[in-house]
Amino acid sequence: MSDEAFFLTRGYLTELEVDRLAAAAASTRHGLRDAALIRIAFLHALRVSEAIDLRLGQIDFAGKTIFCRRLKGSDSNLHPLNEHEVQMLKALTQGRTLQDTSLIFAKSTGGPLTRRAVWKIIRAAGVRAGLGGRIHPHMLKHAAGYSLINRGQDLRLVQAYMGHRQVMNTVRYTAVDADRFRRIWDRG
Repeated sequence: MSDEAFFLTRGYLTELEVDRLAAAAASTRHGLRDAALIRIAFLHALRVSEAIDLRLGQIDFAGKTIFCRRLKGSDSNLHPLNEHEVQMLKALTQGRTLQDTSLIFAKSTGGPLTRRAVWKIIRAAGVRAGLGGRIHPHMLKHAAGYSLINRGQDLRLVQAYMGHRQVMNTVRYTAVDADRFRRIWDRG
């Protein structure tokens, strides 16, 4: 079964597929921006509208945090940034001041990326990564939920991290991968 066929039956991206997607995006003209967009959207479970509206003032480089302003009635929250994210965001925003309200992910002209542009970026990266042309931005948010649960994170913690007000919005991510099932009987 091809990667694309298997992905379509599973219905979500794994962490390794997100890595492949980001690597494929990194090889383009706007590679730093596009790869960072994929990584940040995945690691912070952002909707496409939340990602493209992310502003420099929401990043605290010294404190290594990012304020995730949620939409659609979700709860906004403050997330930690790992060192790789800090370096990636610093490179992307080089020359801008911390008080700057400019968008993190913008066109080369400085204007805002559109939802449609992000769809095209992610779809093209999916094709280059061998994941097919059916990849879309919201799959990054879903990939985050599944990954966090499969890493053994508590459901309520994942709910808060993703900004869900209702736990039922988070329960969908409790489908676990085969590796977690293998550990059920492991007494090692």
